[in-house]
Amino acid sequence: MKPDRVALLHERVRTFLEELKHPFEETGETFVLVYGSTRVLVRPQRWTRDHSILKVRAHVLNDVELDGNEHMFEEFNNMNDRFLFGTIFWTPKADGVGDIVIEHNLIGETLDSKEFSTALLALALTADDLDDNLQDHLGGRRAVDPRD
Repeated sequence: MKPDRVALLHERVRTFLEELKHPFEETGETFVLVYGSTRVLVRPQRWTRDHSILKVRAHVLNDVELDGNEHMFEEFNNMNDRFLFGTIFWTPKADGVGDIVIEHNLIGETLDSKEFSTALLALALTADDLDDNLQDHLGGRRAVDPRD
């Protein structure tokens, strides 16, 4: 019987996070970390039958309206051209409202601590740096801001 690659990756990521000594919560299969004003979700997932990936997603802004903010897509394209880690995009939730996130996937079977911590910190710091600036002209709320 083959080992459950997602479970193995989950355990390895928990070890990496403990080594970082940064507080995190575990919600089901997802690890949740708060960096400044952003929330980062780290989730091991099955990629193919024999491979897993680690999805790292930093929430930049939540509840951003599409109407009137269509220019954000060109701004995101320019950012994505410069980013070394992650892709920034708007993901719809409902009725023209969505979240702005930065996401990066890592191959689970070859993942080491250095690669993980570099990607995690790059996304977290970038999202934390961007949220105030983007909120000024796109609206929405930062991950740590309370819902209305």
